Amino acid sequence: MWKGREFIAHCAFVILCFLVFPQLMPTSAVVDFTISLPEVNGQEISFDATLSGITSTNCPDNRCYFHGTLRSVASSKYFGETANASNNWVDYVSSPDTEYIKANYYAADIQAGSWFARLKMRFKIDDPNYQGPGNYDLKLRRYTGKSSNFSAESNTLNISLTALIPTPTSTLTPVPTPTASPAPTKTPTPFPTVTTAKTPIPTAIRTSTPVLETIADGGSSSGTPDILGSTDRPKAYTESSASGLLATKPLIVSLLFVSFGLALLSGLFVWQKRNAQS
Repeated sequence: MWKGREFIAHCAFVILCFLVFPQLMPTSAVVDFTISLPEVNGQEISFDATLSGITSTNCPDNRCYFHGTLRSVASSKYFGETANASNNWVDYVSSPDTEYIKANYYAADIQAGSWFARLKMRFKIDDPNYQGPGNYDLKLRRYTGKSSNFSAESNTLNISLTALIPTPTSTLTPVPTPTASPAPTKTPTPFPTVTTAKTPIPTAIRTSTPVLETIADGGSSSGTPDILGSTDRPKAYTESSASGLLATKPLIVSLLFVSFGLALLSGLFVWQKRNAQS
């Protein structure tokens, strides 16, 4: 019975100590991790992020890493890009390793167990997980940097996205035009060349017949000769024929004078003989 009284007295003493000194009572820290005030501008989304109640267990070395996610309410596929502290866009990765998290995700230095920032996300309209205008869930994940898994997720914001997915334009593939193969060129068989010996054609030598010109008494002053036969001279003369004609003219004239003299002598002789007989 005495032992029972001692136990009761011991419990009463402990309760009294906690009532007098409440700081001695162990308490569990409550982490407040929330996002709010989303604003959609085309394909970019901005929102507030608040973190409080942080201990060295929640964020080792007073640093945590953050990355956002988007998901259609009708799908389980996450997508989206989050801007880090250097304003570089980092795409969603389902299972990042710790080195990737530290090198790319938004890093926040925790001071006095709390942190606040205005974060930005964006999406691509050609992302296969973006399903066009509709309602989407937005969340922010927190990483410690000691594990590839996130340690906590924020509350969910339901937002409306209105960006249209461009309609794919069908492109006609040009059908290659068949190229006709060129027909083989026939090489003509060379025929033997027949060489005919040309018989030299004798060149006709035109000879001019000298025309005898007779100078008659009472001839015209124009110098037209009064000859027997044609009065036309040949149209073509060679130099040899012309010179021959000129050379024969004195001989003809001499012969004419001799003939005339002989005829005169013969006439004179006949006349004398007739006179002697009478």
